[in-house]
Amino acid sequence: MMTSTTYSHTRNYAPKDYADGDTLYERETTLGLGDRFLWGLAVVAVLALTVGFYGWVLA
Repeated sequence: MMTSTTYSHTRNYAPKDYADGDTLYERETTLGLGDRFLWGLAVVAVLALTVGFYGWVLA
C-alpha cells in the first residue's frame, strides 16, 4: 500500500517536475554556455584568491 501511494505520487508529480526542469534547462541554454563558463571562472578565481591570500598570511 505504501509503495503504491508513493508510486502514484511520484507519477503524478513527475510531469510537473519535468516541465519545471525543462523550462529551467531551456532558459539556461538560452543564457548560453558562456554564462556557466564565466561562473566557473569566477568560482575558480575566488578559490585561487582565497588560497593565495591564506598562503600569504600564514607564510
